[in-house]
Amino acid sequence: MPKIVDVEEMKHQIMTEAVHVFIRRGYHSTTFAEIARRCGIGRTTIYQYFKNKEEIFIYAVKHINQVFEAEYKSILEDNRLDVLEKIKRIFSKFMMRCCKKNNEITLLIELGLILKRDNHELLEQVKKSVELQDVFYKLLEEGARANQIKPLHNMESMAFTLEAFMDSLMLYLPFMEPGEINSHLSNFHLLIDGLKA
Repeated sequence: MPKIVDVEEMKHQIMTEAVHVFIRRGYHSTTFAEIARRCGIGRTTIYQYFKNKEEIFIYAVKHINQVFEAEYKSILEDNRLDVLEKIKRIFSKFMMRCCKKNNEITLLIELGLILKRDNHELLEQVKKSVELQDVFYKLLEEGARANQIKPLHNMESMAFTLEAFMDSLMLYLPFMEPGEINSHLSNFHLLIDGLKA
């Protein structure tokens, strides 16, 4: 009896291993043969799931975006939380995901740096996958309407600042000592509390 393969599970496995190869070898130098070796399968098997490495990369970006979106949407829909608590929880959730060893988000950020160095057009896909500026902007607008936050001169600028703070902290993550992230999250929470009306 032939073995039944879960297509999505196999695509996810290939994607996860491919991202590791992209980081080690660089996007341009990576071949299907190397991805296949890392996966422990034949190169022709990969072609059954993806037609090229760009398709694997785009699949990775979409997957990570869907996972994180599901997580932050549950926070956005929690009516027991005020706007500032939602911002803090989204930020904390994202940072804790990035701290996990071999986390896909961290790998994509690293890959994004490689693509930036190579000035590759796929960089836009990485940027979109981790962009929270719009989410922060909508929360700030909601907070202003509900008088939960102080009046802001420029909400777009504040949303950009929140995302930029998060981005810079993510880039610093590989150099942090274990447990140091909690101190940074506490500092971020203090900053957010400063917006309270």
